[in-house]
Amino acid sequence: MDFLLESSVVVIVFTLGVLILVHELGHFLVGRLFGMAVESFSIGFGPALASFRHKGTRYRLGLIPLGGYVQFVGAQQGDEVPEIFRGGEIFRKPLWQRACMTLAGPVANLLLAMVAFGCIAYIGTSQHPSIVGLVEHGSAAHQAGLRSGDRITAVAGEPVRLWPEISSKLEGWAGREVTLDVEREGQRLYLKATPLEEEGRARLGIMYGFLPALIRVEEGSIGQRAGLAQASKIAAVAVEGEPAQAVSSFGEMQEIIGTEALRWERFRTFRLSFYPASAEEEAASEAPAPITLQLADDHRRSLLSESSSSNEVGEGVLTAWGISSSLLMVLGAVEGEDQEALPLMRGDIITAVAGTKVNDLFSWHRMIHETRTSPRLTVEVERAGEVIEFELQQLPQRVQEAEGARTYYRFPASVTGQLIAPPATVHREDFLGSVTTGVRVALQRSGDIAASLWGLVRGSVPLAALGGPILIAKVARDSAARGIVHYLNILALISLNLFLINLVPIPVLDGGQLVLLACEAIKGSRLSTSFIENYQKIGLVMVLSLVLLTTYNDLSRFWVNILQSLGLGVG
Repeated sequence: MDFLLESSVVVIVFTLGVLILVHELGHFLVGRLFGMAVESFSIGFGPALASFRHKGTRYRLGLIPLGGYVQFVGAQQGDEVPEIFRGGEIFRKPLWQRACMTLAGPVANLLLAMVAFGCIAYIGTSQHPSIVGLVEHGSAAHQAGLRSGDRITAVAGEPVRLWPEISSKLEGWAGREVTLDVEREGQRLYLKATPLEEEGRARLGIMYGFLPALIRVEEGSIGQRAGLAQASKIAAVAVEGEPAQAVSSFGEMQEIIGTEALRWERFRTFRLSFYPASAEEEAASEAPAPITLQLADDHRRSLLSESSSSNEVGEGVLTAWGISSSLLMVLGAVEGEDQEALPLMRGDIITAVAGTKVNDLFSWHRMIHETRTSPRLTVEVERAGEVIEFELQQLPQRVQEAEGARTYYRFPASVTGQLIAPPATVHREDFLGSVTTGVRVALQRSGDIAASLWGLVRGSVPLAALGGPILIAKVARDSAARGIVHYLNILALISLNLFLINLVPIPVLDGGQLVLLACEAIKGSRLSTSFIENYQKIGLVMVLSLVLLTTYNDLSRFWVNILQSLGLGVG
């Protein structure tokens, strides 16, 4: 498969070839199973690049890889039937056999998708475990009592191990109370949550990542007076007399501090050293000297009386020293941009965007999403105890969407909103499990695609969302460049689209052929040649119109890329 990933042309031709071959083989094999004679089997249209005959059937490879056909003997009334094919004419076969042969093409595409999804499950995909990273204050998860570090093991009684499974199991639970099985510090809990509906999905208000070990230090606090700098990255912490413990996230640091404070001897001052590494010093040969802070024993014991977990104790200790997470702290201009042109400074804390207060990643992401169409926006920051407002010029970026290319704007500064994901695990299924997963995922995705097609009929999905050969070629090429798993996923999705679209009752498509068979069953005899020809002409016009529409959509999406590839720059 690796050689396919090296050439865009090979990827595109291979993808179309596989999809067409599988579809036409479905028709061919089922037709032959029922004894239907085949005059010609073609992959591709136009002049033949190669062809040969075997047992009277001509097998050919056409120049244009945008379709194919199986020409059964006797499909056209009045055609002379060669001796070798007599008795195998398609019109002599029962209607149910012809219907099975017609359905076999789309069903073959469905089977291809099942195989592709099954292969993905067998190969394995890197997935994050179902461990809660951040919990939005006031969200359904917060009200239910979920905490950072909790592992969700079941949703509504259905087991979950991986993060994506949480969302899939929550489908249909928006506005309804659902039970979450949770593991926390060796204990099993059963929490009740009522997810909110947001953009058609049930939302708990959780993220899987953790904040990095970057700290915010309050003006005049114990931490600042001891020498801890704003936006310092903490590499390790160590209690007095014990070796340092490396930390990778703020939550891990908080947990370690809380655990050490809980087991600290009574009547002794709690002393802890921070090993910082600022952004400028991370690459230095020598690490900065540790900074030691202390907490009186009576203060430590008062924290223990107020808190029930090591995480809460750790938070209390850090608060006493004036240390908190560097959430929404400005780190500087985004890569490639001029820092001097940016009025924001490293260490500024963003408190509002476009007049709306932000205090966590959830509100931050919502505001960044809402302001992505604004070239300018106002930002409020806290700097050295003062609140300052700036108007910023956002950075434009061109994005390809279903409706075409659009310009969005992104925030010009790098902010500590990038989460550290928990270690991902490669999840693999055994052979039987991969077969089950392949069938299940293919059917689920078919339902999603069918809902989108119905949306086109109802008008809730714009016609601009339809894509044609150019879009198929692009997504196939891009997915192949990302590896075999991504390629198989796209191959399966395209195959499912062909499965469903071919069932639409449009003349020329398989769904239209089923309509003809139904008419023949109602009439009780073969349909007239003129009726079939007129019916096919209508279908041909409809299909050509669809091809023109999808091609127009593709050109609208990618005309900039096409002109650039031809060496014609556009401004």
